[in-house]
Amino acid sequence: MLLLLLEKRMPLDEVIFYNSEMEFQAIYDIRDRVKPILEQRGIRFTEVKPGVPFLYDMLERPVNSKKNGFHLGYGWCGGPCRWGTKLKTNALDGIATDAEIHYVGIAADEQERLEKEQKDKSTLSFTDMLGLMVAQFQNQTIDNTADTSDMMNQLTQMTSIQAMTGMTASMESLVKSNTLSYGASLVNKEVTIGVYNEKTKEYDELYGKVEAMGMYNGEPVIFIEGKSYPLSNVMAVGKLPEKVDPPETDDKEDGDGEGNGEVTDPDKTPEVPDEDAKG
Repeated sequence: MLLLLLEKRMPLDEVIFYNSEMEFQAIYDIRDRVKPILEQRGIRFTEVKPGVPFLYDMLERPVNSKKNGFHLGYGWCGGPCRWGTKLKTNALDGIATDAEIHYVGIAADEQERLEKEQKDKSTLSFTDMLGLMVAQFQNQTIDNTADTSDMMNQLTQMTSIQAMTGMTASMESLVKSNTLSYGASLVNKEVTIGVYNEKTKEYDELYGKVEAMGMYNGEPVIFIEGKSYPLSNVMAVGKLPEKVDPPETDDKEDGDGEGNGEVTDPDKTPEVPDEDAKG
């Protein structure tokens, strides 16, 4: 991701590198190759490390867990054992929090995993509902039998809700995919976007070439001349024609029409010719 930012010459003030001291050698090779480029472009490079050595936490730290009892070290950091991630977030907390824009590289399935973790644990899933129904059948008595019709109705409702939820998620994914595809298609094209002017309280038109497209706070953005703008601000692909003010209309009569030049009083009742005066 960093190499792409440098290639696209995106606005960048600082690069933060977390060194666990147990990275693959290829990671350190890229770091050493990138540092001279950052220095040449005047970009600050910061390297942070965990408070204690990685090997100490993995092999020597005294640990007393409910599952395994007392032992030394957390073990290898991988799979469901993610103690290394906690060390990384602790080391990065409070660093570069004043930056206007943060570029964060995430895995392709990162958003799905985060949404899964943030799911409300108080709601019942379809599996939970089936478990309750099975338990009710297992604990029924002769004088207190389970109502199968009521359970079938609940099962049907749960199935319908699950199908609708899946359809909604699919539609949201499709809309997001189409939006990203549209944004990517604008790269290297000239567009007109609306930029809100705080002084005039109106939108000014900005015309420029799209350099890149990305995501910021979950929203798609495009970059023009090194600055990011929401994709929704795009007014047109290409340049809009200049605004033409409508011609001013004059409601006063100029007297160019037919007539004898006399001014008629609108409040005066017109005279009716006398029939006896006709010869």
